[in-house]
Order: sequence, then C-alpha cells, then structure tokens
Amino acid sequence: MKSHIGKISTVFIISLCLYSCKDGNVINDLSDNCINFTAALGNVPSRITGNTWDGDETVGISLNGNDEKSKTYNVDSNGQLTATDGNFVWDGSQFQVKAWSPAIVSNFILTDQSTEDKFYDCDFLICNTSGESKNVNLEFKHKMTRMWWQLQTTRGYTTEQVNAAKVYFYGYLSVNFDKGELSGVGEPNQLISTFNTGEGNSRTGEAMMVPCAMWNKPLIRVEIGGDNFVYTPRKSNSDDLAKNKGILLENTIQRYYISVSREGLSVDMNAESIDWNNQIVSNGSVVDAKFKLSLNEHQLTDINITGVTDSYINSNTFSVSYTENAQGGLLCEGVCDAQRTISGNTHTYTFTNIASDIILTYTDEYVAVGDYYYSDGTWGTSSTKNGVTTLGRVFKVGIDDTDDVSYYDGKMSEIRGYVVCDPAYITSSYQWIKTSDGAYKDLLDTLDGLADTDRNNVSDYLGYKLTKGITAALDKFESKEEGQTLETEFPLYYFFNNQDSLNAPDGTSGWYIPSVAQLQDINSANVYEGFSGEYWSSNVYAERSDSGISRVWALDYNTSERNEGSCWASDDRKLVLVLTF
Repeated sequence: MKSHIGKISTVFIISLCLYSCKDGNVINDLSDNCINFTAALGNVPSRITGNTWDGDETVGISLNGNDEKSKTYNVDSNGQLTATDGNFVWDGSQFQVKAWSPAIVSNFILTDQSTEDKFYDCDFLICNTSGESKNVNLEFKHKMTRMWWQLQTTRGYTTEQVNAAKVYFYGYLSVNFDKGELSGVGEPNQLISTFNTGEGNSRTGEAMMVPCAMWNKPLIRVEIGGDNFVYTPRKSNSDDLAKNKGILLENTIQRYYISVSREGLSVDMNAESIDWNNQIVSNGSVVDAKFKLSLNEHQLTDINITGVTDSYINSNTFSVSYTENAQGGLLCEGVCDAQRTISGNTHTYTFTNIASDIILTYTDEYVAVGDYYYSDGTWGTSSTKNGVTTLGRVFKVGIDDTDDVSYYDGKMSEIRGYVVCDPAYITSSYQWIKTSDGAYKDLLDTLDGLADTDRNNVSDYLGYKLTKGITAALDKFESKEEGQTLETEFPLYYFFNNQDSLNAPDGTSGWYIPSVAQLQDINSANVYEGFSGEYWSSNVYAERSDSGISRVWALDYNTSERNEGSCWASDDRKLVLVLTF
C-alpha cells in the first residue's frame, strides 16, 4: 500500500549505488568505476511518498543526452536500484545526467483521478544534473501541474448541495512520457475527475494536469444543485491575464478558488513552485502558517490586529481595528470574506474563509457594497444622514472590467462604484412601448454609437451607453396621430425621463436604466429585500425584415430565476435606476 503524506515536508534519500557493475553482488569498494547514484525526491514527492517505495517503480537514466543508450533501473521497497541492462561506468570526465520516473509510460489515461492512488499515479518525475565523479545525487522535480481547487462562496445553495458538488478540470485524455519528455494526447478538452481532499465534503480537491496553454478553452466545470457552470480563462479579462490563469506550469501547484452562485461562477488563482503542500517557505525554512498578511500600518492610528503572528495568519479568521476620523477604510486584495463594523470612530474589519495571501491598503475614500449613497455625493454605513437625502445603496465597488470612464462624457475622472436606487422609489410597472409593432417602433431601429451586438449584450456594463442611445432616439419623437404622446407610446421612457424624486449629485453619471449585467449584480449584492420580480433593462433591440423593422424587443431580468428573457416590449415590467459615481 502507498502511504501518501501530502502535508509533511520531508526529503527522501534513495540509495542507487549498492550493486556491482559485474555480477549484481553488493560491494563497498568505491575504487570500482561503476557510477553510484543517489536520488533526493525533494519537497514532498507525490508519486513516491512515505519513507519507502512501493517496490514496482522504475527509473530511466541517460548520460550526455544520449537517450538511445539509456538504462532502466528497478526500485525495490528498500529504495535500492538494480540496473536491468548494465550500469554506467565513469571515465573520469564531467558528464550530464538525465533521469526520469517511471522509465516507460505510453498513453497513460488521466481522466479518472477520483481516488488518492489514481491521483498520485498521474505524477511524473524528471531530473537534470551534472556529475563530476562516480557519485551523483539526483534531485527530481515534477513534470505535471498540480491543480488544487476550493469551493468558497456558494450563494443560493444548501449545505447538502454544496457537499454533493462535483468539480472537474478540462485537460488531455492521456499522456506519453518518453525518456523524460511529457506530451498530451489529442486536445485538452476531456473532463478530468478530481481527487476529493475535503474529508467528507467536496469543498477541496486536486488533479494532475499536463502543462499547456488553456486561453479561451474551458478549464473548470462545477456541477452543483442541478446547475452546471464552466470557467474559461481569457486574455481579454485583465485579472485572468495578470495572474496567468490560462497557463498550466510544470513543477507548480496552482490553486483555484471558486465562488459560485445561481447566476454563475468566478475563479481566482495563485501559483507557486516552491513546495507541493500547504506550507509556506520563508527564509529557507518551513513555517507553520498558511497565508501571509501584508499591511502598511503607518497611515493608521490605535491599530489592533488579532489572529496574526509575524505577518502570518494563524487560522481561518483574523481582525484589524483602528481609529478612523474621516471617510477612509481598508481595501482588501485576496480571497476571503470581509466584514466591517463601526463603533464610534473605531473601524473593525473581520476576515474569514481565507484562501490566499491578504494585502490590505488604506484609502481615504473607502466604499463598500451595501453602503448608503447620499444626495451630497458621499456614502456611509448609516441609512440616514443629517441634511441630505439617501438616494440608494452601493451594489458594486470599483470599475467593472467591461466599463470605462470614457463612456460617461467627461462627467467623471474615475469610477469608485455603482449605486442602485431604492426600489420603493418606483412602485408601478410600465411598458417599454405601448405596441411594439406600432407606428413609432422605427425610432428604436438604430441607436447612435451602438451595434446590434451591444443591444443584445447581457455580459457588459452598458446601461449608460444604452440609455444614452435610447434618449437620443426618443428625443426625436413627433406625434403622428392626435392623442399619441411620448407618455402614451413609450410609457417607461416617459416616466424615466420625467422622474423628479431623485437628484443625482455632480460628478456622477446621473441616473440611467441598467443593462442586464448590472441587474444581475444588483440581485447578487442583495442590498434590498424589496428588489424582487421582473425588471426592464436598457437592452432594447429591433427585429428587422426585408421591409424594415418588424418589431421591437426588450430584455428583462427575473430576480428569482436569475436570468434574462426576451419579452414583448408592450409587457409590463418594473423599473429600477442606477448611477455610476
């Protein structure tokens, strides 16, 4: 039986030097010219673990790049190697050594790694070193990428559904390992089952993968609660590109932190080649800490930190408190859950579910999801503020990856976040168009600066641009028949254009109708219990025929189903407004 010890850093020295060049009898005469090998498997080996070999492993060795004359060694359970086709003899000069284990592998299937043994059997070892005498130490590295995953946020699913979740990687069906050279067979589009390391639940797991580029290719599949989600790393995503999420590196453990909710999943990643376990190497030694906290304290007063020793986080939670005399706060970079509480001028941040190094930086204009937004352009944790009106709540912090400050006609120099008005401001439902195949549908045939793909886009923050295009189009309205007005023909837009219950502060975008992507994030932020039902988006588009526009459609968003639908523009739906600040 293999004894896999994946969490203890140990170095194993395997003697490869106990056999004679001539007859296989044990010798101690170092004057013999037989090359004696020792093998150090380095930081926590995976194929070979514990202090013994299984007894059925093989090692291939070649000298000076001459793979055609490589030799195979058998390894017994005592770690002794026996050359099956003769030993190498030292001629007194320096030489290059390449060693690999297993010695011969052809078309090894990778798709089933669901057990500990199957997972570790997918590891392949390589060593390249030089020899200047007949005593040579071989230190092996790993040819594969060790892929580790953890399910983190699982909003909208029960504990039972989370524990029954399945996580797969996409990769090569099989692999060839020929004289230390690793190559995948076919295309990396096969589902790879992962070894569950979660001790009774499915929150963590691992798989061995062939190093390769996976840009714009499916990489992770999550099956949870009857839903299936797929993550594809893309160079067009700045975070994916910055963290090289689409590259699988050899001799590296890559950790994927998965957050999943009913509308989709997000993936964060870090990678390290220093070790293959959960420990951190610092100053050449292993320390008993999982993740590190980085915090510049010089801007903070009366600071108190708990759960951290010598910059290392002691457990899965820690806290930072300090005195705040303005409108500042701590920004967090890393994978964790963070909660801020305020008592007088004391701000306390509590961090839980930590799954990466954490970097905290102070900003003098701190904003968080759920903060209230006031008519003077400020924000805070109180639902009311003297002398001003509470306009809404922050549903997203920072600029969205699909947004750009240049979209807002010079109204802002930077984007801090996005606010949704209280749904109680707008209690009625409205039609986008009284009759979507009526006399005025041609006004929405084209929108300046917007392609049809923009108007159907459910992934990007296009609400301001779409609303701006609609406004420019409908400002051209002229009645063709008596009694028909903007109010009767385009009731939703009329209400939006004439609402006077909200005033947008200077330095913001002003209120606009959100796109589907923004409605999705409002729903996920869960800042209002009253945000429920079906809401109109600004994703309005035209259906054309040879004779011209035949109908206008509009996308709505269903908060309970968490998806969008293409609806008759003459249907009644709710309205909620957003602004960018």
